[in-house]
Amino acid sequence: MKIKLKNLSLFYQISIVICIITISISSIIIIMLPNTLRDFFTKEIYSTIDTAQSNFINPGELPNIKKPNSSDIRTVNHILLYGNGNINLQVQVPLDFISEIQLNIKDMDKEKESYHFSKGNFNVFYTIRKVNIENSFLNSQSETGYLVSFIHDSYREDLVNTLYKKLVSITMLILLISFIPAFLLSKYLSKPLVNLEKKVKNLSDRKWKEPIIVDRKDEIGQLGNSIESLRLELIRQESLQNNFIQNVSHELKTPIMVIKSYTQAIEDGIYPLGDINSSLEIITNETIRLENKVKSLLYISKLDYMEGYKIDKTTFDLKNLIDSLIIKYKTVNKDIKLINSLSTYDLNADFEQINIVLENIIDNMMRYARTQITFTLEDNTLKIFNDGEKINQPEHIFDKFYKGKYGEIGLGLSIVHKIIDLHNFNIYVENLDNGVCFSIDINLR
Repeated sequence: MKIKLKNLSLFYQISIVICIITISISSIIIIMLPNTLRDFFTKEIYSTIDTAQSNFINPGELPNIKKPNSSDIRTVNHILLYGNGNINLQVQVPLDFISEIQLNIKDMDKEKESYHFSKGNFNVFYTIRKVNIENSFLNSQSETGYLVSFIHDSYREDLVNTLYKKLVSITMLILLISFIPAFLLSKYLSKPLVNLEKKVKNLSDRKWKEPIIVDRKDEIGQLGNSIESLRLELIRQESLQNNFIQNVSHELKTPIMVIKSYTQAIEDGIYPLGDINSSLEIITNETIRLENKVKSLLYISKLDYMEGYKIDKTTFDLKNLIDSLIIKYKTVNKDIKLINSLSTYDLNADFEQINIVLENIIDNMMRYARTQITFTLEDNTLKIFNDGEKINQPEHIFDKFYKGKYGEIGLGLSIVHKIIDLHNFNIYVENLDNGVCFSIDINLR
């Protein structure tokens, strides 16, 4: 059955890869080594032959050679060919070899040439050197001849086989020993990852109180730090979720409690405000308040769901939208002037969502402004200013259920921030000397 490497544990993957690399390198060495050794020892054989010939002759303009004797020099054998055709043999050689030497001598262009001869079991490396021979038997001072020195190939093969066996033994020993560092390295790399896997499993089981500490600076350490950041974020999200549930429960409980108590009182024939109409008006107001809270909760949940989805954008005039909102809000508080200083500006965005953004900001400002709310546009940044009191904690102004001094539900500005994020715009608020300014950068991030 075929098993994929990725389906094995990291420990086995690392061990197998290291073993494959080691075996591959060893195989390459074992395959290439014999030829490499043969080439090396072939050069060494010719060098040995040259050394033997140098020890055998006397230096001169042409090498002079004394009459050969039967002694060998490091298994180097010699044959002396005289100019008159006589041959002096130290050892018996095949006639084919002598014939080959004579042919080589005829073709020689240099003082010395190296050759290889092989026939049957006779396999030799040899060098032919032109020499001057001192021969008292010929009653002459000297004559020209050729010294042939040779070594049997078995010498080279014995060296190759001996060294090859030793190197193979060493290679196999290294291969066996390599399993130890492979095992230790696999353990070293897989152990922190196994620990991280357990930590992540704890996170999936909502057990995220224990910190994740990886005392490393490499990629595994970076992974551990990322998981620790995830753990802290999960804790923060859990805290926000708990706070959200508590706040929602509180916000919905109050109007429900008022509606329930007033309804029971009316059923008992008691009118808390003196007459039925005033008491029913309280119930109506609380119902509207409850409805608005539920709508806000549903809308912010919708925005959460819309993350990652394409927004339905259209191009509209931002100035006209603000003008229509000013008309809508100018009767809410006649003491506050709403001033639009924008020129025509085409904005590509979701019209309905941008309308909700501006409505929520205006709703918030109408509760705090003293005399005016102004709209200006500077360098693609919409600035909405009111001359009211400063915000105590501007960094939390967009948090869910954060309410200022005159806050109501605590979701309006959170919805604003969510919509701005969905559009890849930026929004921030700052306290000025004479009021508060919301700035919406409508350049895409």
